[in-house]
Amino acid sequence: METGNNVVKLVRDVVTRIGGSDSTDNKLCQQAHQWDRFAVNIPGTVFQLLERPDGFSSLPYISPSIFELYGLTAEQLREDASPLLSRIHPDDVEPFMASLRMARENLSAWHHQFRMVLPHNRACWRLGWAQPERLDDGSVLWHGYVQPLAERIISNEQFWRGANIDALTGLPNRGQFLSILAQNVRQAQQANTRVTLFLLDLDHFKDINEAQGYAVGDTLLFHVARRLQSCISDIVSLSRLGGDEFAMLLNGMADLSDVKAKVGDALSAFSHPFFCHGGEIHVSVSIGIAFFPDDAANSESMLRFAERAMYAAKQDGRNCYRFFMPAMQERTQKKMALAKELRRALVDYPFTLLYQPIVDLASGEVNKLEALIRWQHPERGSISPADFIPIAEETGMIGDISNWVFHTAVQDIAYWRASLNPKLRVGINLSPVLFRSGDKFIQSWVEHLSQMDLPGEALIAEITEGLLLNNSNSVIKRLDALREAGIMVAMDDFGTGYSSLSYLKKFDIGCIKIDRAFIQNLSSGSSDMALCEAIIVMAHKLGLSVIAEGVETEARRCLLAAAGCDYGQGYLFSEPRTALQVDNWVMHSYKHSELAVGLSSNEH
Repeated sequence: METGNNVVKLVRDVVTRIGGSDSTDNKLCQQAHQWDRFAVNIPGTVFQLLERPDGFSSLPYISPSIFELYGLTAEQLREDASPLLSRIHPDDVEPFMASLRMARENLSAWHHQFRMVLPHNRACWRLGWAQPERLDDGSVLWHGYVQPLAERIISNEQFWRGANIDALTGLPNRGQFLSILAQNVRQAQQANTRVTLFLLDLDHFKDINEAQGYAVGDTLLFHVARRLQSCISDIVSLSRLGGDEFAMLLNGMADLSDVKAKVGDALSAFSHPFFCHGGEIHVSVSIGIAFFPDDAANSESMLRFAERAMYAAKQDGRNCYRFFMPAMQERTQKKMALAKELRRALVDYPFTLLYQPIVDLASGEVNKLEALIRWQHPERGSISPADFIPIAEETGMIGDISNWVFHTAVQDIAYWRASLNPKLRVGINLSPVLFRSGDKFIQSWVEHLSQMDLPGEALIAEITEGLLLNNSNSVIKRLDALREAGIMVAMDDFGTGYSSLSYLKKFDIGCIKIDRAFIQNLSSGSSDMALCEAIIVMAHKLGLSVIAEGVETEARRCLLAAAGCDYGQGYLFSEPRTALQVDNWVMHSYKHSELAVGLSSNEH
């Protein structure tokens, strides 16, 4: 302890000799080269930490050896101390900050033991001393010194926990779980028994993090771990693999009914809310199940197959479980092959944009079109957007594809508004992934519209209800930016997801599209008819227009028109058409001032 205090005193003496504690950036930078000559002769790390009144921290000086330890440069930390402070071990952050806060309030000497996480996730103990000094502007300047703590005072248990235990939940981490899984598989192989693996992933956890903050998300993960531990008996191991993913290992379970009972218990654990930071959070879970030796020959493939089953549960609506099936692995391989082909396609863009007219049910006019992308593969033939769009979203290719759709649609709508109908608008489907990728796509699109001398009202941005679950400031900001540019926001597939009046009100949606699932069996007096009538009345009360998708018969058109639906879209009016076919179709419909009903697909 005395050694550290002596070094701190020496640091302060040197500060006084080379210019005092002037906190201006220029003065501190000028002192840096003089500090280096002093610090090189002292083992450990010499530093000055500047805490400004607004809470921002920087390191005006730190020993050059910091780069060798953490890969961080003194220049980088001079601007912002957070890259280094974030290396404090998660378990030690709270006591570290508390001890610093107490010394700052009393302007007393600080000394504290803590762990730092070095590259490759290796944790090493440190012992620090510092003396705070309050400056004229209210900032606090710390003169300090940190030295490695002799590893002999660190217990083996502490090292083991740092390497194997998840700091947030206290559960085994991914590395430790893989060891446990491999050991249990070996034992089961010798005893000719079964190992059962549940892989659990929280549904829409990312939305909770973004909407309510990471502190709430961390608290939720902690409570999830505790509830899973208490709700299921006979668990060999419950681990947090990372993020919102947990793994549950059970031995034996020869009877499938026992497995279903256990997974039912796991799902039931999420049937009532979690209480985090004074509020209730409802969250569900998707579970994938794999067995050894039934499904997998080793622990690695077992974990991989459970993951495939978990993704299948997500695709089937979440809040459910799925057993691994060999077909899942085959689908995954096909998906990877298709992703590879899609990446190649981004070189020459062998896509086609089709347009499906949206008809005013009262007048028969066509003032709107929906743009629909198609991919004609040279060997596979036509590939449905339902197959390649999810892959594009997962792999990050959706941005390039969306830009292609936008520029192609804008070129076509500019021609149509000039030659056919100055009020024509085209709807473009926007992936939720775009709204999480930043503001650049909106900025560049608005700029391009201006270059094309097109108003924002020429476009309709079609979004899904799932995006509105992400009630984050960034999503709200980007939706506002679209509306400020004059672009209408329409909610697609309304009624199939999380339909909520609060979403329509809060996000200022301009139009809703009733999903085709409610239109396909539409008949007088049916429950679908009652739902459509209710949606139409509700939308009109909120000042929204309504488009019915999937209109295929005259009888359904009449029912929708009588209910007050504004627009219809479907094969009764027209199948999706190429841009050239749209030219002729729209010209024909305006020429005769009537609905172009029943046009054959080869009428150009």
